[in-house]
Amino acid sequence: QTCASPHVLAEPSPTSPWARPTKAPHLRPRSMARWTDAHRPRDSTVTMTSRTPDARPAAPPQPVDVAAVLRGLDAIFAAHDGPTRAAPYLRSALADAERQGDDGARLTLLNELVGLYRSQSLHDDAVAASLSALTLVEAMGLTGTDAHATTLINGATAMRAAGRPDDARALYSQALSVADAAFGPTDRRLAGLHNNLSILCSERQ
Repeated sequence: QTCASPHVLAEPSPTSPWARPTKAPHLRPRSMARWTDAHRPRDSTVTMTSRTPDARPAAPPQPVDVAAVLRGLDAIFAAHDGPTRAAPYLRSALADAERQGDDGARLTLLNELVGLYRSQSLHDDAVAASLSALTLVEAMGLTGTDAHATTLINGATAMRAAGRPDDARALYSQALSVADAAFGPTDRRLAGLHNNLSILCSERQ
């Protein structure tokens, strides 16, 4: 068994351009009808009216390149800039994912923030991020999945670090019930989950 706490993703790791911003709608050029005396019907009055440019549909949202974000995060830690740059970097990536409506990226980044905040002893922020992640799991219809179990584990670990053992135990118990089916009996993460729950129980004695 491993004592490592199972996380959704490996250690925090930020990125470079994680998503391309949605381009602003382009405007079609006005219709410039050219009139000359030769083209105008005789004895008729021609009224020139300007046409309002038609806005082209906005480009569809681009999915966030989560792998690039995590590579950027790794680079930040490799440069030993994690304490000052990692959290702002991930929050910026999360805001981009929200603008793009990329819920999958949002869930990954929220889980990354849970682990990062916990490692920096920002326990209130870690708990808030974990609760947001769990709400998103439900909204995405991922209840009972691998992602749900992982998010529960991260949330429980954040609660334990924040000195909220009862909340941690409740989330670990939920994670166990989901993980039994989602992970499979031989998954190493299941052993890690049991290990974390055992540590919690020993701390309460």
